Amino acid sequence: LDLGVLQQRERVVVLVDLNGVVDVSGTQLDAAIAAAVPGSPLLGLGNTFVNVAQLHGVNVYFITGYAAMSSGWGNNTAATELNNLFGYGATAACPVDCAAQFASRGESIEFVTAILKTDFLTPGGRFYNGPTLAGLEPIYVPGNSQWAENVVAHMNLLREKTPCP
Repeated sequence: LDLGVLQQRERVVVLVDLNGVVDVSGTQLDAAIAAAVPGSPLLGLGNTFVNVAQLHGVNVYFITGYAAMSSGWGNNTAATELNNLFGYGATAACPVDCAAQFASRGESIEFVTAILKTDFLTPGGRFYNGPTLAGLEPIYVPGNSQWAENVVAHMNLLREKTPCP
C-alpha cells in the first residue's frame, strides 16, 4: 500500500461536490455499516440516512460517514446518551455537556443535514465556501486539518462495503 497514493486519492475526494443524491438504498447502507463495524449502533438507520440525504439533496455517504466518524460508529457518549451522532454543539474542552441533545438519532440526522445543506453547501448560505469537504473544513471545523480526510476515510469504507443491488 502506497501511503502517498492513498493520501493523494483522499485529497482528491475532499474536492467532490457533496450535493446530490447517491443511488443506494437504506438496506444497502445498513449492510455496509454492518460490514464495516458489526454491531454498530448505527445499524437500522440506513433508511433514515438515505431519506434525509435525498430530501436535502446531500450525498448520503457524506452524512453517514460524518456521523460514523463523529460518534465512533454510534458508540460515543454523545451518541448513546444524547442521540447526537455528529457531536453538534460539542467542543474539545466540553465533548458531552455542551453537545446538543436530540429526541432521537433520526432527529439528529435531520437537524445536522439541514444545517449543513442550508448554511454550508448552498451558494448564498451563511458559511458557504464551496460544496466540498475542502471548502467545509476551514469554516465548519477550523483548526482541524484532518477532519476532511477522516470523513473521506469513513465515506470510502462505506462505499466499498456497500453491496450491489
